[in-house]
Amino acid sequence: DVTVIDRSPWFEWLPNIHELLSGVKRPADLRLPRARLVKRAGHRFVRAEVVRIEVPDGAVVTSTGRRFPFDACIVAVGGVDETFGVPGAERNALSFKSVDECAEIGRRLAQLARRKGPASVVIVGGGFEGIEALGEILRRYVDRKGLRVSLVEAGPRLMPKSPASIDRAVRRHCARHDVRFLAGTRVTRVTPTRVHVTGGKPLRSDLTIWTGGVKAAPLLRASGLADRDGRWAPVTQALRSKRHHNVFVIGDAA
Repeated sequence: DVTVIDRSPWFEWLPNIHELLSGVKRPADLRLPRARLVKRAGHRFVRAEVVRIEVPDGAVVTSTGRRFPFDACIVAVGGVDETFGVPGAERNALSFKSVDECAEIGRRLAQLARRKGPASVVIVGGGFEGIEALGEILRRYVDRKGLRVSLVEAGPRLMPKSPASIDRAVRRHCARHDVRFLAGTRVTRVTPTRVHVTGGKPLRSDLTIWTGGVKAAPLLRASGLADRDGRWAPVTQALRSKRHHNVFVIGDAA
């Protein structure tokens, strides 16, 4: 008997959410109804937000106080945005983690493109998500005159965990476009119209996209599955929690 609990009614196909920025994909293309999928498998879906897992009692507790007893619990909560304490980042930058968030970025880009005069977009983070965002902006708006894209990466180069040839290839691809790369640069503050960085003048920004990192969901610490806030849950090679024998942690949360 399986109960699947999630605060969203949708299963989202995240590998393609970057294409919402260019309009190649629509939200409906990347969503399936969780309730229907789970019911088809013969189980139950509950739309709710889990706030803690009471492992000794064998119960999952939701934000409304509802309790779901379990013999075994599988935790697959993924991660949340890591803004590294940068002032204004959560309030003034758009996240890049879900269908809704990327669809909103796509809408804001379309509005910006229709505006007359120069426009500036700043992408924070030069990893996979940042490069995907840059690619979709160029795919749709490469002919929009006056559009400048700045990409800020704290590491020494783009895609810092990949071969250096990837950095060179991206730069060659963007050489004839108005794209500016700032590697080895950290963001210190984000306002509605500026992105402040180390070692240089603030970057004007009509739209700031945050792809700067991910950290563990608070649920892991609240449930005793991790020893500190923002830390991932330690597991065995079988993905069993090292703290509780009847809890498994899978995906990015482990």
